[in-house]
Amino acid sequence: QGIAGVVPHAMAVSPQDPYEIYVSTASSGILTSNNGGQSWQETGTARYITPGWPKEEGVLAFDHVTPTRLYLGDRCPNSPYDVPCVRISEDGAQSWNDISLPVPAEFGELDGETYAVAPHPNRPGHVLAGVSFHPGFDNAETKGTIYASEDYGNTWVPVTTTQPISAVTHFAHDALDADTIYAGTSGTGLWKSSDGGANWQPMASWPGCSQIIVLAAHPHRSGWLYAQGKWEGGICESRLLFSSDGGETWQVLQDDVDLDLRKFLVMPDNTSTLYVGSSGSGMYRSRDNGQTWEHIASLPGDAIVYALAAGMDEERVVLYVASSAGLATSAAQADNAGIVAAEIIPGVDSVMNAGVYRLSTRRLNQRTYLPLVLR
Repeated sequence: QGIAGVVPHAMAVSPQDPYEIYVSTASSGILTSNNGGQSWQETGTARYITPGWPKEEGVLAFDHVTPTRLYLGDRCPNSPYDVPCVRISEDGAQSWNDISLPVPAEFGELDGETYAVAPHPNRPGHVLAGVSFHPGFDNAETKGTIYASEDYGNTWVPVTTTQPISAVTHFAHDALDADTIYAGTSGTGLWKSSDGGANWQPMASWPGCSQIIVLAAHPHRSGWLYAQGKWEGGICESRLLFSSDGGETWQVLQDDVDLDLRKFLVMPDNTSTLYVGSSGSGMYRSRDNGQTWEHIASLPGDAIVYALAAGMDEERVVLYVASSAGLATSAAQADNAGIVAAEIIPGVDSVMNAGVYRLSTRRLNQRTYLPLVLR
């Protein structure tokens, strides 16, 4: 409640409290809720956060070692070109410290923007940032760089790669060996590092599709990786792929459901429950590691899912979905469908229902004990 009609493009859930959630929006900056979305507070960051196209969830992230620290990837104004930066908050997004990333000489005449931020799960202070450099707002010819920080994002150095890399949009750490890290790009496929991000190599085993749309590592199974690509065709086009050996081999998971995937999430307490969000057909869930899928009917069927996030405590798992949730997500779509504004506002499938949806469930394998009195 409270942010109807606003579509968050990134969400982050506190590692300490699954009901403390932060969302980044293009129009209102960072909004926060400490009661699972029952109410929201503006943080006054609208004037700081650069508006733009929806980004990936990883652009907004909590530090795993110091969970009171929040990172936001962005671009900071500079003359004559914007520079990539990482904004850091220590007080619940009320104030931010802007850290500009050094721009390599070859990108000096391009605008830069941080697309992904990935704090290391168990190395204090170690953070990676994925960056795009592009001419103005034309993202068609993007170049990229991976940056590393060893002091919680206060200073950054670019990581040298053996060959050119395009904009870096995703990071994923292995469940057991967190120094094994995967990076998804906008045009040069899937990359891998085995030393905590110091050295990177493109994965020759990735089956084509240069743009990575979905990338996630299973939170409990080492070597389990989920990914989907776009543009190049091949088996990864509009297919969710799965690897159980760190990306050496791949198999198609949802061959029977042709989805325009946009987001992906493994439930944190369950090794077999997966959620995918699409770009226009709502959400799907699998309870068997992606072998079969069911449509989530409680979300509008033509919704665009912009972000997925989950958190848990000792009793519950909480799943959040940021969705357009409307019959028409733009004036052009409404016009093409012959829909007038009066028809799309009142109903369930309405643009006014855009925002954050929440699902709370009991943690897997929990039992409730009640006293039995015998007489």
